[in-house]
Amino acid sequence: IISARKFIKKYKGKDLYYIGISEDVVSRNGEQIFTLYDIRSNEELARFDVSRIKRPKDGYWFSFHYHVATDNFTEHHLIGEMFYDKNTPPKWMTH
Repeated sequence: IISARKFIKKYKGKDLYYIGISEDVVSRNGEQIFTLYDIRSNEELARFDVSRIKRPKDGYWFSFHYHVATDNFTEHHLIGEMFYDKNTPPKWMTH
């Protein structure tokens, strides 16, 4: 598991200057919040997402997590979870 601390250490110093944030989100049930990328190569470095989780008899939760390029974006690295309600939450970025 790569921690946020290890990720930042990898891009320490002047390389941090070249990390951009893309706010081009995709509206869907697996909700993307933003992506970090290297502005020199346009290579994705990390994706920050939130998932809706329905727990029986407990209601809906939001699970905030990130994915990193070093594991081909396959692992969920949990940031934290937050209770929403027993009712279904709206889809991400809906108006």
